[in-house]
Amino acid sequence: MAGPSPQDDSGVLSGQYLDRPGEPALYVRVVHPRVTRDRLLFIHASTVHSEYYLPLALQLARHGVETWLPDLRGHGHSAGQRGHTRSWREPLRDVLATWQAMQEERTTRALIGGESYGA
Repeated sequence: MAGPSPQDDSGVLSGQYLDRPGEPALYVRVVHPRVTRDRLLFIHASTVHSEYYLPLALQLARHGVETWLPDLRGHGHSAGQRGHTRSWREPLRDVLATWQAMQEERTTRALIGGESYGA
C-alpha cells in the first residue's frame, strides 16, 4: 500500500492498486482513523468513483471506522472501459478482491455497504 498522507484531522488517506493477475488494475482508497474499531468496504454508485465518498469516509473515521473505497473497473483510477462491464461477474470480482485485501489488513469487525449500484 502506498504511504499514508494526511487528509484532515479525522483520518489518514492512502491509496493502492490491487495486484490481480489477469484482471484490470483496481484502485482502492482507504481512510484510516486514529484508532480502528470497525472496517467498512463501501461500493460506489454507477458513473461515480471513490473520491465522491471521501467526505463520508472522513466522517466515519472520526467514529473509528476504517473505510475502503474501491474504484470498480471502468471508474475513477481503475482500468477498464469507462462505465462498461460485460457481466455482473466483473464488478463482483472487483468487490471480492477488495474484501479479501481488506481482510488481510486487520482483525476488527468488517462491514460492507454501498449506494445505488453499489448497494
